[in-house]
Amino acid sequence: NYILNKKLGQGTFGIVVLAIHEITGEKVAIKILDKEKIFQNSEKSRFERKIQIMKKMFHKNIVHLYNVIENFKKYFLLWNIFLVKNYLIILQIKND
Repeated sequence: NYILNKKLGQGTFGIVVLAIHEITGEKVAIKILDKEKIFQNSEKSRFERKIQIMKKMFHKNIVHLYNVIENFKKYFLLWNIFLVKNYLIILQIKND
């Protein structure tokens, strides 16, 4: 169970929020994706393939996806927040 804290970004299929685990206090980035939008664009099989690949990848320079939770309407992708922060800083530097 996570407490959603603040919005970090937004994309075509959903948003990314900073969240805190209720028990451990661990901070994560959660990408919340709308299933309806994914299905409307015939992206379901591509999305599922991408998730399987991302779960297997682990490298210090790649944001690590460590869990996927879903309900009837949404996918919730949990990312290591330390790596996400570093990635966002790198993107900001490159854009400046």
